[in-house]
Amino acid sequence: GHFIAYTGEWKSLMLELLGKEEGVCGGIGSSQHLFEQGFLSNGVQGSLLPVASGIALAELKNKTDAIVISFIGEGTLGEGIVYEVFNLSSILRLPHVIVCENNLYSQSTPQSHSVSGSILKRAEAFGWSCYNTNTWDLKGLFNTVKSTIDSVRKNHCPAFINIETYRLNAHSKGDDNRP
Repeated sequence: GHFIAYTGEWKSLMLELLGKEEGVCGGIGSSQHLFEQGFLSNGVQGSLLPVASGIALAELKNKTDAIVISFIGEGTLGEGIVYEVFNLSSILRLPHVIVCENNLYSQSTPQSHSVSGSILKRAEAFGWSCYNTNTWDLKGLFNTVKSTIDSVRKNHCPAFINIETYRLNAHSKGDDNRP
């Protein structure tokens, strides 16, 4: 979904999923490992966050108004690299936005069993500007995202958006025990 939203390319993605050479990555990236100009994805939790910080640092040094946006799920908050990125991006005042798609489940584990404390306070502890929104208030969601992007560009500082949502289907094949 992120790939299609960013590129508008659905056909090259479908060809990629079918393993065809005409796919966006020549048929070898499948659904998780995609590259298109300005778009990177990887299946390893949090692995592209330091890459995103490096790209944000380059944009800052080149004095552009570009920002970098990374997407994670709340389950990724269990990865240490997230906190290294929180720290370094804050110290360097990088134009980096992390969007947390918080669907209350880390694969099939309820958030109440896997994430302690406040998600927003984790990013706030490192000096990030933090925002909370949800997918049920579309106008509010769009306003939050727009004001966050405007703030990051104006203030040259990282921001974290926690989007409360609900995953409509199982994370994988039949691993979901939600009602």
